[in-house]
Amino acid sequence: MFESHSHLGDRRTRSPKISICRCILGPMRHQHKSRMAPVRCIVARMCAILCFTATAKAQDGDAEALRHFQAGQRAQQAGSYDAAAQEFLKVIALMPNAAEAYASLGLAYNAESKYPESARALEKAQSLKPGLPGVSLYLGIDLVKLNRPAAAILELQKAQRQEPANKQPYLWLSAALNAAGRTPEAIDRLQVANGRFPSDPEILFRLGEAYRAQATAGTESIILAAAGKPMAHQVYGDIYKDQGLWLKAIGHYRRALGENSSWRGAHLGLGEVALLRKNLDEAQREFHRELEISPRSASADAGLAQIALLRGNPVEALALLDEAIHIAPAETSFALGLPPSRANTDASAGAGFLDKLRTCVPALADASPSPARSLALAYIHARLGDRTSFASSWNEFLGTAPNNMVAAHAYGRAESAFYRGDLTTAAGELRSWLRADPGDLQATYLLARTYRRLSLSILAELLTLAPNSYPAHQLLAETYENAEDDERAIAEYRIVGKTAPGLPGVHVALGRLLAKTGKPDEALTEFNDELRVNPDHAEANAEIGAIFVERGEQEKGIAFLAKAVRVEPDLWAAHRELGEAYYKQGRLELARTELLQAVEHDPEGQANYQLGRVYLALGSTADAKKAFVRSQEIKEDRIFDQSSPRSIPGESEP
Repeated sequence: MFESHSHLGDRRTRSPKISICRCILGPMRHQHKSRMAPVRCIVARMCAILCFTATAKAQDGDAEALRHFQAGQRAQQAGSYDAAAQEFLKVIALMPNAAEAYASLGLAYNAESKYPESARALEKAQSLKPGLPGVSLYLGIDLVKLNRPAAAILELQKAQRQEPANKQPYLWLSAALNAAGRTPEAIDRLQVANGRFPSDPEILFRLGEAYRAQATAGTESIILAAAGKPMAHQVYGDIYKDQGLWLKAIGHYRRALGENSSWRGAHLGLGEVALLRKNLDEAQREFHRELEISPRSASADAGLAQIALLRGNPVEALALLDEAIHIAPAETSFALGLPPSRANTDASAGAGFLDKLRTCVPALADASPSPARSLALAYIHARLGDRTSFASSWNEFLGTAPNNMVAAHAYGRAESAFYRGDLTTAAGELRSWLRADPGDLQATYLLARTYRRLSLSILAELLTLAPNSYPAHQLLAETYENAEDDERAIAEYRIVGKTAPGLPGVHVALGRLLAKTGKPDEALTEFNDELRVNPDHAEANAEIGAIFVERGEQEKGIAFLAKAVRVEPDLWAAHRELGEAYYKQGRLELARTELLQAVEHDPEGQANYQLGRVYLALGSTADAKKAFVRSQEIKEDRIFDQSSPRSIPGESEP
């Protein structure tokens, strides 16, 4: 939870009769959750104290103002924010120039999620007393909620200068930057916050979530930009390989080679899948094919070395590793599942392979010292689960590996940093490279992979520092959701809901997964719970509308969907669902208008298919054909053998 201890106002005389003392903004807690919209938060509890001291000559009006303020304070502390607001309005009627009274009113409105009213009150407080501590922070929060990120950024920057020891301005500034489409800057702010407030679970969660969102956005942008090209199939192959969907991964790697037989990376992916399936002969063939296309592929050489070790051939492995290390030492170790943060210490490869690895140890111990020998031993000890021996061999490798990591250009430096695990440096270099060449899909993809690894590293840190905290379970739930492990994601979101029942966004996340797994009634309950917290939550409105449309209740669905796109115009899925609803009602022009806003953001081809049906109904056959062709292209890029299992029976990682 966020906690703020700000101070509003100072000791200064506002009139001969009334002295307004320091206004103390007591413990405040904010809960924030990002989903399809950049920022979703509420103020859960707030206390503002304004002390009025009457002089000996105080008039009745002064005493009345004090009584109303104290009543407002009591109502606020009891959570009766509407009653508090009414009392503060009475104070303002008696003291129209009391900036602190407007500030208290604004905070009460903020707690009720009445963001327009809160913003007006806080702006008035700011005009009466510029620089009043705390006002810029909550005005910035209001402006984020009102989808005015540019104005929010200015206020939150002020708040950051006013309260450098408070983490909330950093968090909300990152939210505003994200809402303004300046996500890299938002990540920079969170990194600074992480440095200032180390080991803070909330900051770690936000940072991990930001990394994950950037990884997803980058991957989706590549898929859309490279539709029908080998690059799209390479990306899908890598995704399915990471998820253990071997047949889908194989299909996409082969599709990439079908588009371009000299495509680099596809044979490497096929070899890695074969190795994971313990098909060493097939893996060896694919790695050799990769080397025919890319002779300086350190990853392919490392794959062949791994096969040699698994077959008990240490001499062959040393020769291959020596060649790979001279090409790219960091890439070589990465291909073997190292450094330590990625070391595979799982001894589930089967007794046969583990026995072969053990037989290699004496020969390697007798071999001449070299980076190849150290790396081979590190790999074996990691696979056998011998952490002490692994650490010794790994440190030897780091101390003896050639230092050929310096590249002449940013992309080369980024690639080297990525492989050696210096992910923050890799991200910085790639962002620099992409500013000069924004159309470089390979660099965009490497940046997405970098952000994904950063997200996983943050998750590991969270689970170590605060394994039972709601941020840890929330980020773990998002990771499972991203990997399409729905049941585990649902279980984690339920834990979050029990740990932090008022946390905004969790109801939507859980509801979406419940709807996906065929439980629409449970999903509706969750979405409505979200709307009780924030009636203007765009995604919750969109999800409810989609359920009603699917049930044939078009008017109900349209009402919710129309509100969703009013609140968040770039919620493309809501435009698609709204177009579908209008189509079912026969309101074809409205349907076309909505679907045209969704087709450029259509990773599954649904919007294009629906648009094709609308064009057919309108009699525009040529336009319908184009939409259907585009839909099919997207689906063919995305889907290969949807019936394939998550893993092959009887097969496991070597």
